[in-house]
Amino acid sequence: MDLKLCGLLASLVALAHCSTTTDGNRHVEYSSPSHNDKYFPSTTATPSTTQSPGCPTGCRCSISFTGPKLVCDFLDPEIQQFGTGVRHLVVNGKRGDHAPKLAYKYFFKAGLANLVTLSIRNASLSKIDRGAFEGMDHLEELDLSDNEIVNLHPNTIENNGNLRHLILRNNPGIQLANPNNPRHTPFLVSGSLVQLILANCEIKDIPKRAFASLGGLDYLDLSRNYLTELKDDGLAELINLETLDVSDNSISKISADAFVDIDDLTTLYLRGNPIKTLEGIEISGLEELDASRCDIEVLSPAVFDGFPELVLLNLSMNKIKDIDDEAFLALTALRYLDLSHNSIRSPLDKFMFQNCNDLETLSLANNRDFRVLDKFEGRFKLLYSLDLSNCGISQITDGVLDNFKYLTYLNVSGNNIGHIDANAFSALTHLVNLDLSKNRLLGLNSHIFLHNTMLNRLSVAGNMFKHVPAILFQPTIDLDYLDVSNNRINGLWNLSESFVMKNKNILGRLSTLNVAGNKIRKLHMHSFISITQLARLDISNNPIECTSDFSHMMQWLILNRVIPNRGNNPRPVEVSVIDNNIQWDQFIKEVCPEGKTDNRIEKTDKMLHQPLDEEAQKITLKTDSAQIDEEESDADSNRVQVQPRPIITFRGEPIEIPSFDDIPDHMEIVEPIENKSVVIWPVFTIWCAIALIVLAIANATIIAVRRQRNRHPNVDYTTLERGFIVRRGGRSMYQKLYEDCSIPAVHTDAKSGSRLHTIFQLPQKV
Repeated sequence: MDLKLCGLLASLVALAHCSTTTDGNRHVEYSSPSHNDKYFPSTTATPSTTQSPGCPTGCRCSISFTGPKLVCDFLDPEIQQFGTGVRHLVVNGKRGDHAPKLAYKYFFKAGLANLVTLSIRNASLSKIDRGAFEGMDHLEELDLSDNEIVNLHPNTIENNGNLRHLILRNNPGIQLANPNNPRHTPFLVSGSLVQLILANCEIKDIPKRAFASLGGLDYLDLSRNYLTELKDDGLAELINLETLDVSDNSISKISADAFVDIDDLTTLYLRGNPIKTLEGIEISGLEELDASRCDIEVLSPAVFDGFPELVLLNLSMNKIKDIDDEAFLALTALRYLDLSHNSIRSPLDKFMFQNCNDLETLSLANNRDFRVLDKFEGRFKLLYSLDLSNCGISQITDGVLDNFKYLTYLNVSGNNIGHIDANAFSALTHLVNLDLSKNRLLGLNSHIFLHNTMLNRLSVAGNMFKHVPAILFQPTIDLDYLDVSNNRINGLWNLSESFVMKNKNILGRLSTLNVAGNKIRKLHMHSFISITQLARLDISNNPIECTSDFSHMMQWLILNRVIPNRGNNPRPVEVSVIDNNIQWDQFIKEVCPEGKTDNRIEKTDKMLHQPLDEEAQKITLKTDSAQIDEEESDADSNRVQVQPRPIITFRGEPIEIPSFDDIPDHMEIVEPIENKSVVIWPVFTIWCAIALIVLAIANATIIAVRRQRNRHPNVDYTTLERGFIVRRGGRSMYQKLYEDCSIPAVHTDAKSGSRLHTIFQLPQKV
């Protein structure tokens, strides 16, 4: 039968006899050795060692989905017997223990020829025979870290054709060259090795052609050594190398041809070296360069000409003061740029990043001499993160952020900002996370977030706010996290603001509110009536007074399972009342000491001390096992069981907390303020007064218009002395009521020159 199939069958058998489950790779420890003799032959354990049943002496056995595994405290085949089916062996020794002697075919003779991974760590291992790993054709990973290995024969792993990972970390004094022939002998010979880790091995130099026989290597870690220079021939013939880590050495010089033969190098870690410039180095295909914690002071125009394909560039924690205007023009593929923790001074050229159209994150944090934030020109359609914290910025004016339209994260904390223009964030319509903490803000314009409808997290902690108006958050309907801690706020939203918040659903989706470290003295229920999704609340470090309003507030927090002082921790799916009350209990005692709580927390005590119904009083939390079994059997017979209610200690007395699903009718519960509250009457009176004023103004306007028309008539009225209008025939149009209509009208002679004739003369017939 195939060995892999046998291993799988053994795994299934082991699952039936497991005793304890471990995390790691989901493996189980054996409690019965009856089916495992092939993999873990039984031995007699010595009194001084601890082992799992059916395992070799001093070992613990387990089975994972990749095969049987042994974890041993030492390695000695003379007293240990190993099964041929073991796939993974880990030996965790102790410094000072007797080191195993890895002789010729050591593991093959011990029955471990089928190992896939082998780890011997901290075992004081110093000498390894060149043929110690012979016959291990399945070995893929070899870890010899934390030992005392100095010399390895070049052919030690030559015949392990499947070996891909070799870890020699923390072997101080290891030699990369044969002492007898240091110039012409390679460090190791392997055609299959792809990963080699030589970190913290006190390596001082890389001999010529040291890695010439490791042509398949794609990852080389030489970090935390004593290297001072990367020479032309040190990395020769590593044509497949993709990642090189030489961080935390003493490298001050890198030859221009050090990487000339490495065409596939994409990642280079140079951090923690005293390098002053990167100019002259050429790696055409390099995508990631970490040069943080170096000694770079100036970025010249051609500093990055040798890295045209850079995607990630980390220059943080250097000594950069000046950046040439053309330094980044060649980096057209750049996405991630970190210039934090330097001494960069403003103003920077506004066209500095105009060719970095693919830029996604930009950090200028902790450049304390930056001070002035100017507008950068360019099309930053992918830029989503901008960090300008601790830069000494004093204000943010309109327009400086307009080209960063797609920002989702903006951090300007730790500055000296005292003013932000009303439209400073108007272009940031995709903004989700905004940090304005640790500045000198006294307030914000009420329309500053008018266009930031996607804002989810906002922090204005550590400023000088005395009040945070509710209208400020009206556009931010998705706000989930709000931090206004460590300000000078003396009270949350008053009754009128709370009414507006309720009607306009302001902060309706807020789940986390931090108002710690302010000057709040009184807490009222109405401040939270619109925050229906509140899950975490921090009100610590406030001089809160112990009043009846505070009592109502505590009732509401406990009943709604709001968690205190949890910061950014996620809210549990189910928060028990007992746990929630205990969490608030310490805070209640601080605000209302026992000597001052006789009258002020009466309602809270009343809620927590309500007597339960008789059936519930018969049930206690201390139920014996027989009663539990009886309840489980009764569940199958459709019998309804009353669940015991949790008991807590409040003010030294045991209290049973009522269930939320069945609250007694006589329990006093403070309901949130509804629209029918007394706040309607003053509002109604105000509206009536406004209506009366409007009517009065309208009447006054009408009267004024009429008087104006009387003074300047549009129609020419004739006076009595000019005569009456007469009809054709000479008769007057108007007659007295008592006058006989048959009386003929008196005609005026046209020749007399009467005014009546001149005004109302009718045309004569022709």
